[in-house]
Amino acid sequence: VNKMRFQQTVFYVLLVLMSFCSVAENQRVWMDPSADSRDIYFALFGELNYKTRSIKVMMGGGQNGTNKVQSAGDRHTVILPVEFTFDSRKVTTESEQFLEQLANAVQEKRKKLLRAGSKERVILSIDSHTDAVGPDEYNRILSEIRAETVRDVLVNLGIESSEVEVQGYGEERLLVASRSNSRNRRVEVSARVVAAGE
Repeated sequence: VNKMRFQQTVFYVLLVLMSFCSVAENQRVWMDPSADSRDIYFALFGELNYKTRSIKVMMGGGQNGTNKVQSAGDRHTVILPVEFTFDSRKVTTESEQFLEQLANAVQEKRKKLLRAGSKERVILSIDSHTDAVGPDEYNRILSEIRAETVRDVLVNLGIESSEVEVQGYGEERLLVASRSNSRNRRVEVSARVVAAGE
C-alpha cells in the first residue's frame, strides 16, 4: 500500500513538473483502446481539466508503443483505435464505443468554453488513412468514405456536422514503409478552437 501511494505521489509530482516542459506541439499520439474521454480530452486540448489518474496513450504507435504521460499544454494529433470491418465503411462495435468517448471529450470542451462565456467553438479534423494494399484510387475513396463514417457517428452522438472536417488520404501518407502494415490503417483526429463564425 505504501509503495502504491509513493508511486502515485511520484506520478503527480512528475505530472506537475512536466507541465512546465515544452514538447513539440501536435505530435502524433496513439490512443490506447482503454482510454476514456478524460484521456482524449487531455491529448486533444492539452488541459488538465480533470484529475488525470493516468494518460492512456501509446507513444511510438500501436501495440508496441509505451504508455507515457503527456505534458499539460501539449496538443496532439490523436490516432484513434477505430477499426472497420474488412473492406467496408462499417465501424466495429468497440470502435463506436471509443468514438463515444471522443464525443464526450469534445462536448466537455464545448461546455468549458460556454461556462467561460466564450463564443469560440471546437473544430475536429478527421483524417482517414489506408495501407498500400490495392489500387491507389480505391484506397483513397475507401479512406474518404471511412472518414465520413466517423463524422456520421460523431454527429449521431451530438457533435455538429459543421464542426467536423473530413479528409481521406488513402495510402498517400504511410507511417510505415511496409505496404500492408496495420499501423498505416488509421484514423487521425486533431482539434482546434476557433472564433465564432470561422
